[in-house]
Amino acid sequence: MGASPDSPPHELVNVLELGRPRLIITASQTLHAVQSVAASKGLGPEQICLFEEMAITSFLEPSPSDRRENAETITLYDLLSCGEEDWIKFDDEALAKTTPAGMYCTSGTSGLPKAAIVSHYAVVSEKLNMHYELPYDVKRLVVVPVYHRFGALWHTFPIRQGEPAYFLQKFDINHFLTAVHSNKITDVFIVPAVVHLSLQSSRPVAELLSSLRMVGVSGAPIDTGSLQKFQALLHAQATAAQSWGMTETGPVFICRYGERVDKASIGKLVGINEARLFDDEGIMITSDNCPGELYVRGTGLFSNYKGRDDGVDAEGWFRTGDVAYRQNEYYYLFGRAKELIKVQGQVNS
Repeated sequence: MGASPDSPPHELVNVLELGRPRLIITASQTLHAVQSVAASKGLGPEQICLFEEMAITSFLEPSPSDRRENAETITLYDLLSCGEEDWIKFDDEALAKTTPAGMYCTSGTSGLPKAAIVSHYAVVSEKLNMHYELPYDVKRLVVVPVYHRFGALWHTFPIRQGEPAYFLQKFDINHFLTAVHSNKITDVFIVPAVVHLSLQSSRPVAELLSSLRMVGVSGAPIDTGSLQKFQALLHAQATAAQSWGMTETGPVFICRYGERVDKASIGKLVGINEARLFDDEGIMITSDNCPGELYVRGTGLFSNYKGRDDGVDAEGWFRTGDVAYRQNEYYYLFGRAKELIKVQGQVNS
């Protein structure tokens, strides 16, 4: 379970209460805040691991000065010195569906964030749902924070697909443009704000982004005009398009490379996913171009919220709260269910 390094103490307290960790891994810039919050929840310094980036490449024992400065915490070197045991292995579908692989905080739009439990089965399934063959060698840049469900999608792609991946530690538009250009990045998933910042940049954006072939935009809606302008900056063989998913669902709708689809669309259903639309009277919508509340079901859905019994219903459907409509198998977001009102028999946002 991840948390933003910029989280204020009260948010860290909520994360610890939700996750109930036995080990916290953190960096030096957040160490003191983590130590204080952890102590308030009964976690000792021996349960905090100080992770330094240089340790990835060197695996060397910390220097005496580092030992003195952070004498109470453990380090990556300490973990590596504990010996090793084989991984717990299983190939049983039922066990894979009931064994948690991770927990991810929801956005918390109403009240405190909840912890969505995601199983091993769901993690594997969402990778299989998203994967398709590409006519080029992928080099991926991970821009979205990896403590978030959106960013966490890309943890296992480099290993599962054998694709090089580069991680941008902290987003800055100039660092983003330089990283794409210097590493000849082909694929990146970004939030709409990155599109807007790219369009506003005074740098030669078209040249710096010339290696890109697939740009997925998700995390929030984006206006069609901005996405069209961004597409015009890219290589003639590149695709910039929207996708859709939630913390609870994983990726459900994706516009794929080479699809010349309406920029307003969030794409088609991918993999083993299903979708239903219901009107405000609970009647299922079967016609195109009729907006309704979106329900989804699929192999990548979360299991449940920790400590709660709401979420996925008895038939495996999750009520998203988003309103969408379908047109020729492509889906379009319309708004949020609670933001819609009915005026003279028509739905308005």
